[in-house]
Amino acid sequence: MASDTLDLHWGGGWYSARSLLGTIRIRAESAAGVPVFIGVAPSEAASRYLSNIAHAIVSGPAGSTGWYAAQGGTAPAAPPARAVTWVAYAAGPGTQTVVWPVRSGNWTVVAINADGSRPVSVHVDVGATLPALSWIAAGLLAGGVMVLAGGIVPLVIPIRRASR
Repeated sequence: MASDTLDLHWGGGWYSARSLLGTIRIRAESAAGVPVFIGVAPSEAASRYLSNIAHAIVSGPAGSTGWYAAQGGTAPAAPPARAVTWVAYAAGPGTQTVVWPVRSGNWTVVAINADGSRPVSVHVDVGATLPALSWIAAGLLAGGVMVLAGGIVPLVIPIRRASR
């Protein structure tokens, strides 16, 4: 299984990929109990690896407006850990976790049985750190305080005049 291309082309400065997302954590566990491989690679490299391999491209979480597209092919000729220059990967039995510091570019996440066998049945969950979130929250809080102050002033002036 492979993700649709993750297009992370943000500029520099405060809105760069790393400042908005920080790191992404991907956890995968085989539903069939076989060792699992999960990796992140540049989309071009992942596409070359997957070009003749039977796989499915997944976009969006289960039950949402995402889609699932099966691609024909054969079994991989080499185990995935040796076939592509992964920027981050984990392989083995049980739950495997990849923590990837986000970088700009086109990326693909691949989840496959570690030995390349079929069928692939995995449970995957994804999380991200959001370093800019505290600054966004502080800005919204400051804006809310200013709006509150702007709403109190028109009330206080007539009340003070009426009390005289």
